[in-house]
Amino acid sequence: MLSSQSPHPRHSYCVTNLVRNYLLAVLLVFATAVSAQTGNCKLISWNIRDLGRTKSDAEIELMAQVLRGYDVIAIQEVVAKHPGGAKAVARLTDALDKMGANYDYSVSDPTQSSSSHTRERYAYIWRTSTVKMVGRPRLLSAYAKTIEREPYFATFEWEDKEFSVVNLHARPHDQQPEQELAALRNLPEEFDDKPLFLVGDFNLVSKHSVFNPWLKRGYQLAAINQKTTLRKKLQKGQDPYSREKDNILIPAHQVQLLESGSLDVLAFLRNDIDAANALSDHVPVYVIFDDFPQLEGLNE
Repeated sequence: MLSSQSPHPRHSYCVTNLVRNYLLAVLLVFATAVSAQTGNCKLISWNIRDLGRTKSDAEIELMAQVLRGYDVIAIQEVVAKHPGGAKAVARLTDALDKMGANYDYSVSDPTQSSSSHTRERYAYIWRTSTVKMVGRPRLLSAYAKTIEREPYFATFEWEDKEFSVVNLHARPHDQQPEQELAALRNLPEEFDDKPLFLVGDFNLVSKHSVFNPWLKRGYQLAAINQKTTLRKKLQKGQDPYSREKDNILIPAHQVQLLESGSLDVLAFLRNDIDAANALSDHVPVYVIFDDFPQLEGLNE
């Protein structure tokens, strides 16, 4: 279950998958608990490996159970080589709709990557009863020459207040992704009219110095010292999580941070490493935040 005590520890679902119907029943309880947290906004980011036509309906349903109750969902690694990627996002949105709340979605154009192997799409899914999209989301093409998969920008309105999200899948950890993060260091000034969240798969540890300019501004990282990728196979006594990669830079100086962390999908599936990897080799990271106190102060 999600814990309200600390924003840093991994938050485990702690359910079983021995019987599929039982799994879905317990998932429903978890999702209901997330949905019950009203009066705040819930943003989640997930690199869903090769999200496209290869994902089965059962896998899509389990993804929806994980994501149910969140207001804004940012996704990386939507397949760009064929329409199956965009269709998978539509299938996931439909699965979320069937769980009792209406969702909408937007899929980016393919990124202007250097090869078809690295080209992909991004996606946003949002719950229409709590959040609405403002304007049209767009790839930040100005960064296409410096970032292999240029990020996807969107603005949302929640309780009459707007915030922006930049969705990024940085290049692999052995190809200096810190250079791409460094290229984005001035984003808060570029979009300084509202709180801005940078989310995604950064392929970097949370203690990397490239985050320092953000932290000095008052930003906080959602997942600190939390590995967010899974091993393909698990040896006895081995840590099933391999690397820190995914995170969210939260404008904690502009919004009230209530909770953040990563979701332990492996524990959620009772340590079934194959079942977890069938969804993705990454786990989601999330943030729950409340009002914008600094904006209220300015308006007094």
